[in-house]
Amino acid sequence: MQLTGSTFPYALDRLPLARALAGIAAAGFKFVSLGREHAAGPLLHDAGDKAPLDELREAISSYGLQCRHASFGELKGDARSTAELLEYVKAGSYLGIQDVTVLAPERFELVDDGRQVPKSEKAMAAEREKFVAGMGKALPEAESEGVGLTLAPRPGTALTGEDLRELHGALGSSNFAVCYDPVQAHFHRGIDPAEDGAAVAGITRVLLATDHAGVPGRLRTVPPGDGEINVQGVLATLVAEGFDGAVIAARLGVLGAARIDTEMKRAYAHLAAIRDRVTVSR
Repeated sequence: MQLTGSTFPYALDRLPLARALAGIAAAGFKFVSLGREHAAGPLLHDAGDKAPLDELREAISSYGLQCRHASFGELKGDARSTAELLEYVKAGSYLGIQDVTVLAPERFELVDDGRQVPKSEKAMAAEREKFVAGMGKALPEAESEGVGLTLAPRPGTALTGEDLRELHGALGSSNFAVCYDPVQAHFHRGIDPAEDGAAVAGITRVLLATDHAGVPGRLRTVPPGDGEINVQGVLATLVAEGFDGAVIAARLGVLGAARIDTEMKRAYAHLAAIRDRVTVSR
């Protein structure tokens, strides 16, 4: 099991990648998860240009970190998006990345008055079909690069474990797994993720260790273990079915380098304690 700090909280605040790596390493993490976008520009966008990839590898290792996971973002399923994913996978493979997470289709769309409204069932079915087709094309090439692909619910899409299992089953590839995000089931659907996760426990390779707290109906993310979610229960559900993958501190709910550093340290301390309790109890 790899306790992993994500560069996402730092990238969200437009902080340099080196600053993210420093903060994650200082927090105690030995593994880092890379996002696609950073202040200086996109990462892993050109597998043919080895010099920036070598520099990135050296930067990661200089902080005593290893990178096994990266997040691609949205796969629309069209030719361009699928090609971009494969380029990302190839660049990641060069760095030794083992899993790339892709977001499920968006449930909402922006209308003329600026509101976000749910898409029609017909539109969602069409997007799901495109997504499955794009993943179907990408999976064999990703496998040949030694990289697995994982599916994560887009924040706010409220996909349950059963929803993720259905999408996973549409592809039926051993190189395709789930990246489980407990906040989506708990906050958006009111479901206990320790129970919901059982639907995908055997096919989950990555856990986004997300948590939230605050006023009902208003999402406020906090470090894992600080909020309303039983993160230990979620991890125990997954471990019972053989989970031994990346556990990622990805969303901390703060901005500012010093505050992010503090919350990253809290996240590591909480996750290390949770991991130890779960593995000792087995």
